[in-house]
Amino acid sequence: GAIRPSAKQINTIRHSGPYKRARVDFLAQCQFANKPCGICHEEIDYRLREPHPYSPTLDHIKSVLDAPELIMERNNWQVAHRDCNVRKGSDEAPLD
Repeated sequence: GAIRPSAKQINTIRHSGPYKRARVDFLAQCQFANKPCGICHEEIDYRLREPHPYSPTLDHIKSVLDAPELIMERNNWQVAHRDCNVRKGSDEAPLD
């Protein structure tokens, strides 16, 4: 299988230009498609911004903690309200 990145490597990836651009692009696609929260399935107001509890965030379906090798894998991404993402847990506090 894939090599599991370390916590330091994960942090580096999360702060990298390619990850940030991919996240922005992904959230823009979700907004265009008016995707609901992948956790609670309620509507997302894409005009809201962090740290608003209902702002859109990138959620990793399989958490970065459990599957760090999937951090950049879009098949493992869904949009979620910030609060839903935080409550889901199993990851460090969302930097997304």
